[in-house]
Amino acid sequence: MSETVYTVDKIGDAGLVEALITRSLTEFIDESCSKLGPRALAGATNLTKVQCDNVTAVETEAFSGCKALKTLSLPKVTSVTKCEYANLTSLTELNLPAVTSISKQYAFQNCTALTKVDFPVLGAM
Repeated sequence: MSETVYTVDKIGDAGLVEALITRSLTEFIDESCSKLGPRALAGATNLTKVQCDNVTAVETEAFSGCKALKTLSLPKVTSVTKCEYANLTSLTELNLPAVTSISKQYAFQNCTALTKVDFPVLGAM
């Protein structure tokens, strides 16, 4: 079986997942994508890991419905401005080491499984 490889700059509004691979995507690891648009990975119910080393912006509900997501690493994101990460109930590890501001009170609401968090304000926990 051959592997399909896609190269993207950004994932727009409900783009990649709803159009191509909603149910089969288990890991999204990318070094070239710079932005996750609204609902970019929404509905990827089997997604367990996201690692995007060059993403600087994440928009509303980018991870909505990602019920199995356990590990999220976005080392270049600098701010949390919406509830982008709310309701990720399986999320255990969150790596946002460049975040310097969080402007929504409920940004991480219902992320009840978190055991490891890396924020510059908090350090690694």
